[in-house]
Amino acid sequence: MSQTGNSARVDVWCVQGLIAVALSELVLREAYHRVGFQTDKFVLLALAWIVACGLLLCARRAAEGRATLLLRLAFLVSAGCAAYLFINVSWLQKLKLSVGSGTVFAVGATAALAVAAWTLRIPPSSWPRIRRTVMTGAILFWCSQVVLVWLFAPRLEWPPRPLSGEARRDGITVFLLLDEMNAKLAPAFVDTLREEGLEVAQRRMKAVGPNTLNVVPQMFSGLPFDMAKACWTTAICSSGNVLDFARITASRNDIDVVGFYHPYCAMKGLRSCSSLELSVLQMLDPQRWRCAVADRLRLGGLWRGMDCGPAQLRGWDGLVSRMLESLWAIPVWTQGGLLFAHLPLPHPPGSTPQATLQRHYLDNAERARAVVREMARRARASGREFHFVIFSDHPLRQSQWCRNRLYAGSGCADNPQFEDDAVPLIVAGSHLPDLSKYDSNGFIFDLQRDWP
Repeated sequence: MSQTGNSARVDVWCVQGLIAVALSELVLREAYHRVGFQTDKFVLLALAWIVACGLLLCARRAAEGRATLLLRLAFLVSAGCAAYLFINVSWLQKLKLSVGSGTVFAVGATAALAVAAWTLRIPPSSWPRIRRTVMTGAILFWCSQVVLVWLFAPRLEWPPRPLSGEARRDGITVFLLLDEMNAKLAPAFVDTLREEGLEVAQRRMKAVGPNTLNVVPQMFSGLPFDMAKACWTTAICSSGNVLDFARITASRNDIDVVGFYHPYCAMKGLRSCSSLELSVLQMLDPQRWRCAVADRLRLGGLWRGMDCGPAQLRGWDGLVSRMLESLWAIPVWTQGGLLFAHLPLPHPPGSTPQATLQRHYLDNAERARAVVREMARRARASGREFHFVIFSDHPLRQSQWCRNRLYAGSGCADNPQFEDDAVPLIVAGSHLPDLSKYDSNGFIFDLQRDWP
């Protein structure tokens, strides 16, 4: 067997190996979030694999010089796709916000062309070393995440215990995270709570990050997660900070949790937990994947022709409805205790086809207000003392949502009425705590021990 033939076989295995490592990264992220947000990236990876395999097949039938070129191009495609999928999502979004998406794309494309030109000029004697370095780096990057979680994820107790004695167990305490809620929406919720006869206080807070991915981990750990990314099925990492939900233990035995996007149910000692997750049947829905392909290939006409918009709305609305059903079935309403609920409201999209982003946002806010009203009535009907904390992770991301193909045909544009640089903090109940020190939402659970 010739040395050239051996090198070609190694190239083939390296191409498939890089695709496998990239696939492992996407599977890990999906196992963490469990809401199908990685579908478009699975499509991108599949397209890269098809292109790489096509180049490998062409290389088998080509002359030696041309075959070498095709093999290196296949390696570049797989390595480039893996590198893109490995890029920290939070870092990329920050970069886009600071310099613009067009600039990021132009710089990325230029860098990719420069790397490709350099790679194709590498002498045959140096190619095995370069190939080995790239493969080793990809494998070590993925494995290092697991090692980081295993070695550095702290064991935490949540929520913080009161400074004096045990937490009161005879009432109902609700921490309600309404996802993507502007502080400007707070007055309507304050009015709703006052209509239910509750004493209410409020203030504006800064969000400690631009996305749920950054903010929620800090709420639980007290540490910044500016560069957050899923690094295990129950853990999230940011530089040297690690939060593993499986290493969080409830500080009391009467805690119920309802949430999504983060693996809250991995926490130990919860009385009950319900998580919004995409079912296997939905993940295997052919239309979901066809629409993802059309979206990734920027085939707007095909995307609309396949009824992708209404299908996306139905799928999301179904998830939200099932989550609300779970919310009313948990023990806190009959047994008392503490509830932490992270709801995808007023988080877009809504349920009305062909509506604008702003219309969906307002409709979802009304739906969230109805949830708050029902919570207050159930707590009051229980006869128990009621403490209510409403807050959010970050304001509405208008610019980001307007890039979603769902709103592309509605003339979506930033509307000053829906812009905000703060999130709300609303507390209701009796003997309200002092809110003056809560300038940001990073330590929101301290309210549990600060409440008189």
